[in-house]
Amino acid sequence: MQIIILWFITSSLLLSAPLLTIDKKQHTFDDFPVQRYEDRTSSLDIEQIQKVLDFSEASNFISEGYTSSTFWYRVEIYNATNRPVETIVDAGKLVYEVDLYILSSDKTVLYRGGNGLRFQDRIIQSTTTRFPLHLNAKERKTLYFRMRHITTLFTALTITDERALVKSDLQKSQLLGLAYGGILILVLYNFFLFTSIREKVYLYYVLYIGASVTWFMMSEGYFPFTTLWGDAFYTLAANTTALFLIFIMLFSRALLLTKRYMPVLDRVLYVSIWTMSLSLLLNFYDPVLIIYIVNTVGLIIISLLFWMALKSYRLGNKIAFFYIQAQLVYFIMLLPYLLMTIDLFPYSKLVNYAPLVGSVYEAVLFSLALAYRVKMLKDEKINIEIQAQIRLEHAIQEQTKELDELNHHLEKKVAQEVEKNRDQELAMLHQNRLAQMGEMISMIAHQWRQPLNNLAMLNQTVILNYQEKRLNTKTIDYFKENTNRQIQQMSHTIEDFRDFFKPRAESVEYCVNDVIIQTIDMLAPIYRELGLVIEYTDEQKVYSQGAPSKLGQALINIINNAKDVLLERDVVNKRLRLNLKRQEDIAILTIGDNGGGVPLDIMDKIFDPYFSTKDKKNGTGLGLYMTKIIVEKHLNGNIIVENRDGGAQFKIAIAEVSRSI
Repeated sequence: MQIIILWFITSSLLLSAPLLTIDKKQHTFDDFPVQRYEDRTSSLDIEQIQKVLDFSEASNFISEGYTSSTFWYRVEIYNATNRPVETIVDAGKLVYEVDLYILSSDKTVLYRGGNGLRFQDRIIQSTTTRFPLHLNAKERKTLYFRMRHITTLFTALTITDERALVKSDLQKSQLLGLAYGGILILVLYNFFLFTSIREKVYLYYVLYIGASVTWFMMSEGYFPFTTLWGDAFYTLAANTTALFLIFIMLFSRALLLTKRYMPVLDRVLYVSIWTMSLSLLLNFYDPVLIIYIVNTVGLIIISLLFWMALKSYRLGNKIAFFYIQAQLVYFIMLLPYLLMTIDLFPYSKLVNYAPLVGSVYEAVLFSLALAYRVKMLKDEKINIEIQAQIRLEHAIQEQTKELDELNHHLEKKVAQEVEKNRDQELAMLHQNRLAQMGEMISMIAHQWRQPLNNLAMLNQTVILNYQEKRLNTKTIDYFKENTNRQIQQMSHTIEDFRDFFKPRAESVEYCVNDVIIQTIDMLAPIYRELGLVIEYTDEQKVYSQGAPSKLGQALINIINNAKDVLLERDVVNKRLRLNLKRQEDIAILTIGDNGGGVPLDIMDKIFDPYFSTKDKKNGTGLGLYMTKIIVEKHLNGNIIVENRDGGAQFKIAIAEVSRSI
C-alpha cells in the first residue's frame, strides 16, 4: 500500500508542469522554468505527448543547436485575479514550426505559427511568432509548445500583456532604428566617396555592410521580408550569408593590400570568392545544406582574414590596425552567438543581439579605416607634390642661369630685330609714299592737260595775230584774261592735291562724306577716260575723329587696286560702287567692284606686305597692306574683304562722333 501511494505521488509530480501565477503584481513572465521533451522521431501528437512521463526540467530560454528533432515544452498558467486576463504568448523568431496547444478543463485550442507559415495565415501578424491567450478569473490552463526547426533552434518564450509588449517592441524598434540609421549614414557617405574617387574598396564596403543589414533585417522580420516564408526565407538567408562572406573578402583584399603584401594568400582569397559565388547557385537546390557549409566555412574565412590583417599591419599597412580592432570586437560579439546556436552557450536576448552590436562597431571602424585611407592618400599626394615641387624648383634654379644668359643675348637680338623691323616699316612707308606721289603726279598731269592745251592755243592765237599784224589791245586783253584763268585753274589743282595729301599730326573732326566726294572728284576724270564709272551713295552726313587725309589715301589705294583688276580682266561696263551708312555708332563704308572677286586661295593673304598678283613692274604689294595699317592705326577702325555681287567688296568700319558745335 505504501508503494502504491509513493508511485502515485511521484507520478503526480512528474506529470505536473511548472506553474505561472498571474496576480495583481505580475502579468509578465520572461524568465521561468518549463518542462522539455525531445521527440526524435517527430511522430507524437498532443494526446500522446500528454502521456509522456519523462519531461525534463528546462528554461524558457531555448537553445537546442542543430537538430532535426521535434521539441515539446510544457508550462501551466493560473489567473489568480478576479477578472479575465488577455495575454500574449511570444515564441520568438527564426523557428520554422511552432504549434501552441492550450488545454483547459473543457477544451483544447491549437494555434500554428513559425517561419514556415505564411505571414497572412498567422493568428497574430507579427514579425515574431505570437499567440493570444485568454484566462478567465481563477482559471488554470496548460500550454504545450511543439517546435521544429530545419537548422539551429534557439529562441525564448515570454508571456506578457499587450501594453508591456507594445512598450518592449517600441524600445526595440528605437534601438534598432538608431543602429540602422547610423549604418545607413556610413553607407551613404562611403558610396559618395566611391562615386567621387572611383575606388572599388568603397563599393565593397557598401555591399558588405548592405549584406549585413539585409541579414539582420530579415532575421527581425522587417518589410519586405515579412512576405518570405518557408524555403524562400532560408534560400534568401543562405544567399545573404554567402554574399556577406564574398563582400568581406573583396573588401579585405582591397583594404589590406593582400596582393602586394601576401600574394599567395591573396590567390587563396581569390579562389574562395569564386567558390562562394558558385555556392549561390546551389542555394536554390538545398539552402539548409548551404547554410551549414557557409557557416562552417565562414568561421574559417573570418579567422584567416584576421590573421592576414595582423600580417598586413606588421608589414607596414597602418590601415590594418582599424581592421584588426573591428574584427576583434565583432568576433568577440559573434562567438557567444555561434556557441548558442550549437547549444554550447545559454540563450539570452543580449547574446541574440550581440552580432548586431558587433556589426555596428565594425561598420564604424571600417568607415574610419577608409577615412584614414583618404587621409593617407591625401598626405601621399601632398608628399609627392612637395617632392615634385622641390625637384621643379631645383630644375628652375638650374635653368634660370641658362635663361638669364639666353635673355641677355636675346635682348640684344630683339633690339636688333626691332630696329631692323622699324627700318623695314619706314622703308615700306616711304615706298608707299613714293607710289602715292607718283599717282598724285599722274593725276596732276592729267588735270593740267586741258589747261596746258588751252594755253598753247591762246599762245598760237597771239602769234598768228602778230604775224598778220592784227594784234591789238582787245586781243591782248582776251589773251591775258584767259591765260590767267587757266593758270589759276592749274594752281587750284596743285593746292587741292597738296591739301589732300598733306599729313596732319593732330586729330580733327571731319565729315566722312566730304572726304569720299573729294577723293572721287580727283579720280573721276582719269577713270572716266578708262571707261570706269564710280557710283557713290549715302544716307546722311557722318562725322568721325582722326586724319581725313589718311582716309583719302586708304580710299585711293582700294580704288586704284580695283581699277587695276578691272583693266587686267578686261571687264565690260567697269563699275565701282561706294556706299556710306550708319550702324549704331559706327560708320560703315563699302567699296565694291564687278571684277569677279578675290580668289579664295589668296583671300587671307591680300593684306600681307609685298603680296601682289601683279608683276613686279606694275605692283609693289604694299597698297592694301598700308591701307590696313592706316585704317587700324590712324583711323582706329578695321577693314575686311569678301566676295559679293560678282566682285570684291571692301568694308571699312570707323567710329562715328557727334558733330562738334
